[in-house]
Amino acid sequence: MSRQRLTIGTFGEIGHLVSPNGRVVARARYRDWDEKTRLVQATGDTRKSAERALKAKLADRSLYQPSSSALTTDSPFPDLVRILARRPRARSLHSGNLPTARSGMSWSAMDRS
Repeated sequence: MSRQRLTIGTFGEIGHLVSPNGRVVARARYRDWDEKTRLVQATGDTRKSAERALKAKLADRSLYQPSSSALTTDSPFPDLVRILARRPRARSLHSGNLPTARSGMSWSAMDRS
């Protein structure tokens, strides 16, 4: 059975390694706001100090959210529709809106509109 995915803004188990210079490296996987899981690590003289440094780093990291928090991954679909409906629409260039010889429109006429 596979592991459950990390929830956004959370971290997994903390692992410890000893670096060649004798310092301890604490590291854990963290799920960022862009839904990517990244390895975060911190060092210290002891396991506890490395773990404290890592937890402080993870706490700071969770403060960085997307600039627009109107939508989250738990937002219902109607919220997305409302936000998209308020955005100004760009001029579409799909085939239904292009000038053709049959329509009598020219590219220069489109530029003036």
